[in-house]
Amino acid sequence: MSGTSGSWRINSASAYRDGQDRGPAPAAIDPLDGIEGQRPYRANNFYGFVSPYPYRHGFVRVLGKIIGLSKQRQSTFSWACPQRLSALREFDILDTRPEAAFDEITQLASEFCGAPVAMVSFLEADRQSFKSTIGLGIDETSLDDSICAKTIHRSKLVMINDLADDERSQDNPFVTGQPHLRFYAGARLETSDGLPLGAVCVCDVVPRPQGLTEAQSSTLLALARAVMRELELRRSNKALAQNTALLNGALENVDQGILMVDESGDVVICNQRAIDLLGLPPAMMRSAPKFEAVKRWQIEQGEFANSDAQLVHAIRHEGNDIEASIYERERPNGTVLEVRTNRLPNGGVVRTFADITARKSAENNRRIAEDRLRESEQRYRLAAHATSDAIYDWDLQTDSLLWGESLQDIFGYGTAQAPATGTTWLESVHPEDRTAIEHEVSRFVAGQTGERWEGEYRWLKGDGGYAYVRDRGYLVRDQSGKPVKMVGALQDLTEARGASDALRTSEERLRLALAATGLGIWDLDFASGHREWSSEVRRILGVPAMAPLDRDDFLPLVHPDDRAQIAAAFYPALDAGIPSVSATFRIIRAEDGETRWVEVGGRTLYDVEQRPVRMLGTFQDITQRKMAEEAVRMGAERLRLALHASNMVAWDVDLTTAHVNRSDNSYALLGIGSGPTSEFVERVHPDDRHKVELLRLAALAEGTHSAEVRYRAPDGREIWLAMRAEQNNKDRLIGITFDISDRKATEEAIWQTANHDPLTGLPNRTLFQTRLEDALAGAEAGGTGVGLLLLDLDDFKDINDTLGHAAGDKLLAETSARLTRLVGDRGTVARVGGDEFAVIMTTQSGLTAIAECAVEIVEALRTTFDYQGRALSTRASIGVAVFPDHHRDPVELMKDADIALYRAKESGRSSAVVYTSGARDLMERRVSILREVRQGLVASEFLPHYQPKVSLVTGKIVGFEALARWRHPTLGLLTPAYFGPAFDDQDISAALATSMIGQVASDIRSWLDEGLEFGRVAVNLASADFADRTLATRITAILEEANVPTSRFEIEVTETVFLGRQTEEAAAILSEFHKAGISIALDDFGTGFASLTHLKQFPVDHIKIDQSFVRNLETDKDDAAIVAAVVSLGRNMGMNITAEGVENAGQAERLREAGCDFGQGYFYAKPTFGERVPWMIRSWSSPGRPACPQRSTLRRA
Repeated sequence: MSGTSGSWRINSASAYRDGQDRGPAPAAIDPLDGIEGQRPYRANNFYGFVSPYPYRHGFVRVLGKIIGLSKQRQSTFSWACPQRLSALREFDILDTRPEAAFDEITQLASEFCGAPVAMVSFLEADRQSFKSTIGLGIDETSLDDSICAKTIHRSKLVMINDLADDERSQDNPFVTGQPHLRFYAGARLETSDGLPLGAVCVCDVVPRPQGLTEAQSSTLLALARAVMRELELRRSNKALAQNTALLNGALENVDQGILMVDESGDVVICNQRAIDLLGLPPAMMRSAPKFEAVKRWQIEQGEFANSDAQLVHAIRHEGNDIEASIYERERPNGTVLEVRTNRLPNGGVVRTFADITARKSAENNRRIAEDRLRESEQRYRLAAHATSDAIYDWDLQTDSLLWGESLQDIFGYGTAQAPATGTTWLESVHPEDRTAIEHEVSRFVAGQTGERWEGEYRWLKGDGGYAYVRDRGYLVRDQSGKPVKMVGALQDLTEARGASDALRTSEERLRLALAATGLGIWDLDFASGHREWSSEVRRILGVPAMAPLDRDDFLPLVHPDDRAQIAAAFYPALDAGIPSVSATFRIIRAEDGETRWVEVGGRTLYDVEQRPVRMLGTFQDITQRKMAEEAVRMGAERLRLALHASNMVAWDVDLTTAHVNRSDNSYALLGIGSGPTSEFVERVHPDDRHKVELLRLAALAEGTHSAEVRYRAPDGREIWLAMRAEQNNKDRLIGITFDISDRKATEEAIWQTANHDPLTGLPNRTLFQTRLEDALAGAEAGGTGVGLLLLDLDDFKDINDTLGHAAGDKLLAETSARLTRLVGDRGTVARVGGDEFAVIMTTQSGLTAIAECAVEIVEALRTTFDYQGRALSTRASIGVAVFPDHHRDPVELMKDADIALYRAKESGRSSAVVYTSGARDLMERRVSILREVRQGLVASEFLPHYQPKVSLVTGKIVGFEALARWRHPTLGLLTPAYFGPAFDDQDISAALATSMIGQVASDIRSWLDEGLEFGRVAVNLASADFADRTLATRITAILEEANVPTSRFEIEVTETVFLGRQTEEAAAILSEFHKAGISIALDDFGTGFASLTHLKQFPVDHIKIDQSFVRNLETDKDDAAIVAAVVSLGRNMGMNITAEGVENAGQAERLREAGCDFGQGYFYAKPTFGERVPWMIRSWSSPGRPACPQRSTLRRA
């Protein structure tokens, strides 16, 4: 649709477009052909997806994939999708008034499709809103009542030929009530990226079996595209209007006047700022005047009276051809304007006007300030020359630092060397002073400590030394009071500080020396009796600095146990003036009552006449030393006691004399005392004597070493000893020796337990792995071979389950004993699992010999033994792998043997099989398939296909068999021929069965709801499924949950279910099925090992003759005889008989003549998916033949 003319053009080919041209529409619509998005088709009276059956146009390869994608897309679609709703709201179409453009589209849809009802509607999260309608008369409806909401998201064009016959619409109030709609066709409205918004729909009150014509379908799709173009046009117009409003708002709010003149000289834009700045009359400017008229008015008003004559002349004569320019001019009212003119590409111009009056005034003021600053700086330089200090000027805004010329004379800095910033000045401050100065200056320049600051610090000079300086600084603030500069001077104090620093250094050294030694000083004047105590003495005693401390004050601080000794000996000695005194005693600190040890000493000083005048002494806290001495003493005592208690011997050996000193408990442990080293070495086990020599050498080289040796004492005891030696000096070793016999015994027991099977005493898997690695390494080095046999007991589970674990243990023990005797010294036997054993053959050479040995073991194990009056057998299956014929890596060799064991059990058990690479390939393929199947189950890729069973007498469908199919994401639709190994895995088989039966039950329920008659539906169960004792209960629960009668269900089993270990369990499970009313069919009858007894023993209702007997029924007399016999047997036993693989009429006729009840095969129908079964049942016509016969060239997949 054109946005201006309102005309329409319809292209019939476009009706089948989906993002690209698909070519011309088909001449007719085949109800069994077409794929959504390529060709429309009908199924069940609506446009949707059905199988392209029979296979045409190459669709067979992609069928499964297309079905999966379609179902996945449909199952995940939601009208409440946030992206879809956002896109819908962007068009601003909801709840708007009727518009002619949309009404024309609705009218065209109604007229061209001949429909009394037509509408353009949009779908929100909870309602359908009608923009335009004909014949309906409502504005909206809920999504639950919307036919569009349930259909249009599935396809671009949807038709429902009879709304009353379609399950999606048959209960719709517009169908059951007024206006009683019966036909619907809708074309989807969608965005360019595929988001559905609504539909253009037409409806009729009568059904239309033929739907719309090709031309009508094309027109409806074209009208949908026209609606979307109209929506896009509305959105573009809205955006344009918003942008225009935004531009006008911006023009009216900028600080500049803007005037635009077009190429013809008309003023097309003039904002309010331009009118205000130029004093222009608003009425004139809003009438879009000629630019020349505006200039004439300005000249008449004297606008350019303050402008120079040249500018006025240019303005008068510039005409429409105005050049780009920038100039300034002053208006009569004193306002200074900056006028800029820019040419436009179309020949017009844009002229802007900016008020620069304030800027011009500021520039003038700045020039005056700069002149005054130059005068101030000149005065400042003269003052700096007159002072002996280094003047500085620090700009706090830029961090730049300027210095006076005296800086070089005072501190030796040249102009280039002087710190140029506050940062580099701070880096020149001595590291010990820097933090404090930085803190003080930071507070000062922040204006927190007044207008003046003074500090002293050490500052780096130009020659690398430091000078003591006094720094006086003042703040300079701007007009707002903010600090902008710090100006000041540095004064050199180095010489003045030199003398006081020397004295302070000397005193500091003495203080540090005393502090380092912890010494307190005391001084006694004999003449006056006055005593001086240093601060350290008072600290030790816990006495305050100014408290008195004479004899009477000091003695109470001495420990009571030591006080009498000090009072009697120490003080008299001081009074006598003897040359020196010393004492060690305890004190009780006055401050906290703590007991401390102190050591006091003093020396008398004499005058020239040798008279004692004073005594100087020291006072030291030695508590830590005393505690250390006590700890050493106690440690030595504890060591002595520990050696005795732990049966350890301490020793030291003189390496020059080879003599050993041992602790006094050495007799108890070693039976010898101190003596030569040889006395000990001679009693060490010969295999361990080298360790004693290594102990000596390693201790000398490394400083310490340990060793463990066996030792025979003089009384004949053999014990384990551990020795640890350390080098004391170059000629001396010290160490300990202790008994570790108990630990060694425990380690041996632990090793035995960890590496051996407790039941059989054989090596366990851990020890087996080690021995296998050792054997392979030895064989590789010696050029020999290694044989690996993995054994699995065939009957162990049966015996364990029926006779109990005691019998199972006896079976394992007997197998262990037999294997040990059979293998002998030819290798190692190990138990590596519950009923799994392994044999490592190291002396047998060659693959053939090892394989013969495996056969010998199989035969020998078959011999029975007696257990409580029962004859039990140790039959086993064996897998054989050999190095170097197979893998060298122990893990891979184990895998080889395991694969061979699997093949042995698969081939009938009680046999030995040698590994081959082909077996590994099969196993790896099986593992790969199982992994894919698990992934396919998670992704719901398995589905049932149904093949009918047909009465050979009436030709009617009497039942279906549900066959598992895999809709593989890359390989397409697969049959069990590909994923058959999955049915041997119990867990996977159970999961497949559950999935299949759930889907089958759902399909059965839907067919019953449609009133269809289809007999029973059979599902195949694998032998592995019968390992689950709850199988019957689980399946009947699925049927009950789906409300499916058991009379509609049948299970098919093969003869393998009746064989092997699970016979009793299988019989019980089949009986449960039978009691529940589920029919039991024996599949592939005649191909296995089942006997006629099984037909009598198990509740079989139905026999299915294998297709191998049916294939050559017309030409092979033996096959015909077998079929006749089976039919006769089944009929006599009251069972139904079905022949599988019927592919032509001749076979069907022969089977009917033989009395066979039912036939199944490609002659009647290929397996198909559940959605097609209702059509098949309704379309089934003539006996023995389907309504649409299949091509005879197709073979069974």
